[in-house]
Amino acid sequence: MLEAKHAYLIHGDEGTGKSALLASAFVNYKTGEPTGRTGRILDIEGRLGHLQVPPNILEDMRPDYGKPEKTVDKLRTWLKGYRRSLDKGELPYDVIGLDSITELQFLLRLGMAKEAASENPKEDEEVLSQRSWGILGDRLAYDIGYMRPRYTGANLIVTAYSQDDRDNPKVLEAIKRPSIQGGLADKIGHFFDFIIYVENKRIGRGDDARVVHRYHFAPSGDFKTKNILEHEGRLPAYLDGTAENPVTFDMIQQYIGDKSGESN
Repeated sequence: MLEAKHAYLIHGDEGTGKSALLASAFVNYKTGEPTGRTGRILDIEGRLGHLQVPPNILEDMRPDYGKPEKTVDKLRTWLKGYRRSLDKGELPYDVIGLDSITELQFLLRLGMAKEAASENPKEDEEVLSQRSWGILGDRLAYDIGYMRPRYTGANLIVTAYSQDDRDNPKVLEAIKRPSIQGGLADKIGHFFDFIIYVENKRIGRGDDARVVHRYHFAPSGDFKTKNILEHEGRLPAYLDGTAENPVTFDMIQQYIGDKSGESN
C-alpha cells in the first residue's frame, strides 16, 4: 500500500513523546528493527541519542558554537543537496523529520540579532527589533514551505514545544499552541496538514491510575490541532500511548491509509 504523504506538526510539553513518535517512523520500538522507511531527521536539538535511531538517519543541523548566524546556511545547504538528488532521480525519501522548530527559531533569532548588532552598534546582540522579527518569520516560513511533501516527495514530521497563553490577558486565542514567536505563530497552521497536540494525561483513580501520552487530533480542549481529513472521519479524536506501548507513526498511517493522496 502506498503511504500517504503529509506534513505533520506535533507539539506538547517536554517528556510527552514528540521525538519518540518522530523516531518511530524509522525504528520499531518493540523489536528495535528499522521500519524500512528511508529518510533523515534534521536534528536541531541533539537530544535523540536515546531513541535507537540509526546514526545514518540523523543529520546534525546545529551550527558551530558561537555561530548561530550559520543556522540558515546549514539548513538550506541540506535542502539544496536534497533537491539536487531529487532532480537526479536518486530520491525521494519516505520521511523528513525536524526536531524541533522551536529550537530552530531560537537559533535563528540569536543569529539574526548577532548579525544586526555587527552592522549597527545600537542594536542589541540578543533582542530583535520588530522589523527583524518579521524577517525571521519570513525566513522560517520560506524554508518550511519547501520542506512540504509537494516539493520533497516525503512525509514531513516536525516537533515543537507547546506554549501556554492561557494566563496572558493580551492573547485572544488563549490555548496551548506550538511554541513559535512572532507573526508566524498565527500562520503556522498553513504549512501543515496535521497539527497534533500531545499531553501527559492521568487516567483512572487511586492505585489503578496511570499516566498516558494522549495524542489529540481534534480540538476537544484548550489546545491547537488541525486535521485536513476531519471531514472524512478517518482519525479518532485521540490516541493514547505509554512508554511501553507508544503511539507510533505506523498507527497514524493505518488510520489515514492511501486514499487521501499527497499533500499540496
